[in-house]
Amino acid sequence: SIQTFLRQTALYGKIFTLAYFNLFALTFAVKPFVSARLWVILLFFSFIVAVILLIILAFKYIKAPNNYVITKFEPLIALLMLIGLLVVASMQSYIGAQGMWIPVVIVGVILSLCAIIIFIKYFKNLDYFKINSGELIAAYALLVSFCFVFSFTAISTVNYAFDDSATELSVEVLDKNIQSGARTITSFYFKIQIDETITQLEVPVDVYHSTEVGDYIEIQLYSGALGYSYYVYEN
Repeated sequence: SIQTFLRQTALYGKIFTLAYFNLFALTFAVKPFVSARLWVILLFFSFIVAVILLIILAFKYIKAPNNYVITKFEPLIALLMLIGLLVVASMQSYIGAQGMWIPVVIVGVILSLCAIIIFIKYFKNLDYFKINSGELIAAYALLVSFCFVFSFTAISTVNYAFDDSATELSVEVLDKNIQSGARTITSFYFKIQIDETITQLEVPVDVYHSTEVGDYIEIQLYSGALGYSYYVYEN
């Protein structure tokens, strides 16, 4: 049973932190030696494992609050993995992406309902929330937000990582622009036309400076493992 599994699981405290760190470090250590898609699969798997470990630690905290402590470090590692997956998702420019939001919303709603039910049953009456009642609303908001972000990340990652249907396409650079700000990372874009639709494509900084308006570049067009087509610039 789940309760037996939780009692027998020996990962807690510093061992949990060590497991998180090793998982995170190993994923990035192998990056130079594997393909981009295989690395994204490993990163996604590491993120899922990190979330599972965090859930186990949370349930163990309920059983013995004095023996199990959740520090800020454990959620941070999972957050870093999530940010990495979101960066990969942001590099993909979807064609007709409206349909993709249907499963994202459906999965997000289902996950949110499950998370809220579990939270009300096991975590709502913790002493922490009794003392800090204002944090209870914030906890609900964070849960729902995380569920929708998780839904988008999972669907976009599967659509990208398990797809190898690349079609090379030559497009003309119609214009160039740079987007930057005081609190944002500088991004470099080419304005291109695909299927009579003008859109922007993010490219590396060296490609941006070595390419002029009117030049042609090669991009990869993918059908997507889940049927959501996207294009991306790949060196």
